[in-house]
Amino acid sequence: MIKKAILGWAVLLLLGLTACAARANSTLPTPMILPTEPTPQNIIGGGTLQNGPFSFELRLFRDPTLNQHPVATSLYSDLNGFGEYMYWTYMDMDTIGPVETYWGTLPHYFDQLQQATYPSIGRGSNGGRTGGVLLPGGSFISGESKAGDRVRVALQVVTPNGKYGAMLEFTLKQGTNGFEPSDISIGILSN
Repeated sequence: MIKKAILGWAVLLLLGLTACAARANSTLPTPMILPTEPTPQNIIGGGTLQNGPFSFELRLFRDPTLNQHPVATSLYSDLNGFGEYMYWTYMDMDTIGPVETYWGTLPHYFDQLQQATYPSIGRGSNGGRTGGVLLPGGSFISGESKAGDRVRVALQVVTPNGKYGAMLEFTLKQGTNGFEPSDISIGILSN
């Protein structure tokens, strides 16, 4: 009886290993890869798009803690009560590097911040930022902004194989507490 039980366990183990090997050699569905930060509440526009081996998720959202007189500098926004959520995810199977990421408001984009540098990234690697919107004429960018202006904020990933990016576009309208975004769309950032 003990021999039959051991033999039964050995057969089950062998069948399990065979099934695992068969699964390892088969094509499995691509897992869903999510950004490192949770999507904010009160989203008013934006979306997700693909550019090269990267998926970009760009959103505008309402958040009363983001304003021109914040309790912490990380909560600063030239658009009182509005923020931007901008994240990238690497979708290719090959590991690449080094990789640099940048974000900013166009056309002053290259005057803006380098978001991060990575020695290498692989499938599922991601990064980005959640924070306030910076406008020309605000505290950090020279120039001016007025109702009717089309604003473009961008996130770009620079790899040895090229540059990939996306932008969030919106039109400024006059609101009760300053400018508000309207006519929100997303697009590919051209190099």
